[in-house]
Amino acid sequence: MNFFKRKKLLKKLNLLEMTPVQLHQSTIEENGKVVLIIPKFKNEAFARWFIPHRKSISFRVELDETGSALWRLIDGTRKVLQICEEIELLLAGEHKPADNIETRVAKFLGQLYRQGYITFKELE
Repeated sequence: MNFFKRKKLLKKLNLLEMTPVQLHQSTIEENGKVVLIIPKFKNEAFARWFIPHRKSISFRVELDETGSALWRLIDGTRKVLQICEEIELLLAGEHKPADNIETRVAKFLGQLYRQGYITFKELE
């Protein structure tokens, strides 16, 4: 299914009932932040051909504390609503009560989805 069909389908579905799945590897730095490792090319042969010898074959995307906590909760079994509840417990003292955690998590997951870092089980 191409991106536009998935995007159209995503608008019809309730995001809180969907299950996010990670598509890329990640590492955890000493400070607790998650770094996503995104390959520059999907085909390894292209990477060897177009990337100079000593250059990295992947991009590194560093997430902030909230994004790192959220990324660690994406395991392919939890629904977005469960992730929201756990993030709310983790960030209980950090944010004002007016902050809507569900909206923030939905926007962040939408960004991760549009960038191709995650997908949803229900879209496969």
